[in-house]
Amino acid sequence: MTLRLSRRVPGLLLAAAIVYLVATNSEVVWLYGLTALLLALVPVGLVAPLVAVRRLRVSATRVTSTGFIAPLAQDRGKVFDGDTVVVRLECSGNVAACRFVSVKLRAPLRTDRSAAVTPVDSETDGGIELGLAAEGRGVAYLDAVLISSSWPLGILEARRWVPLATSYTVHPRYVLPPAETETGAQEMLGEASMRGSGEEFIGLREYQPGDSQRRVHWPTTARAGTLMVVETAVESRSPARYWVEVPPSASESAADLAATVAASLAAGSVAAGRPFRLEIPAAAQVTSSWRDALATLATMARGASTAVAGDAIVVAAGPAGVTVETPGGSRWLPADASLDDVAKALGRRQEQALP
Repeated sequence: MTLRLSRRVPGLLLAAAIVYLVATNSEVVWLYGLTALLLALVPVGLVAPLVAVRRLRVSATRVTSTGFIAPLAQDRGKVFDGDTVVVRLECSGNVAACRFVSVKLRAPLRTDRSAAVTPVDSETDGGIELGLAAEGRGVAYLDAVLISSSWPLGILEARRWVPLATSYTVHPRYVLPPAETETGAQEMLGEASMRGSGEEFIGLREYQPGDSQRRVHWPTTARAGTLMVVETAVESRSPARYWVEVPPSASESAADLAATVAASLAAGSVAAGRPFRLEIPAAAQVTSSWRDALATLATMARGASTAVAGDAIVVAAGPAGVTVETPGGSRWLPADASLDDVAKALGRRQEQALP
């Protein structure tokens, strides 16, 4: 707790001295009472702020965000990288004595140092709204809030850091694949990894990017004049596999981009109603739930991995960018790639929210 006297203290003492001198010279009794009252205000003004600031309690009652509109409606209300986070803080106790000064914020994954953030917007009913920038994915912490009180006379200002222990997760942004292209229905990137060597024959279909050439049915291809591949029942039930590699040599921006690309691939599976499997070998994390996948990618850190990706689509971060390896080839994105760049690289465009 820190204390600071205001200029009102010497003024109040000077006023009491003048009244006392006047009372002595004029022998007016009630002026002595006024002098005593002025002197009594000094300890009241010194003690009241100390008591008030010690009894005040602060809580975060609401956390909202503005900025990125999640393509999947189920993600509305979540905080994404680059959003503006609005945190509502409220005092309990003597709200008239509460004044917010600043908060200590630890930004996600970027640094473990505390930074002072000046509150914005006006205080009402003992509360205030803070506008904070969500800089980088991960978990952001509001460790403490600095409150002050000079209630009721403004003679002494007392300040105290009140623990908050409030946090929110900043998720990576992502894009969705289009339902179809100008040439008709398009198989999303990664669907090929959902197909294996099942024995129950379903039929033939046209070759799509990412299909193995070993599955091409050459007699039908010769008759149709276009590449045709075999599809089986087991293949269509197999989940897509997405493998995320973020080695220690990867830059922070490349790691963030890898999270965005992997989230976009998994979101495409969710939008299409297809199962998926997201694997982050460095963290020994595997999930097939979209909610868990998005949260896992939000907190994904760099780390070495000795595992083998197998037939999965690999999203590998490096010092300067991200490589996406598929059975049909590989694509590279620079670390500063935008969402539009990701959409183009994956053959996708950003869609409106799904119902």
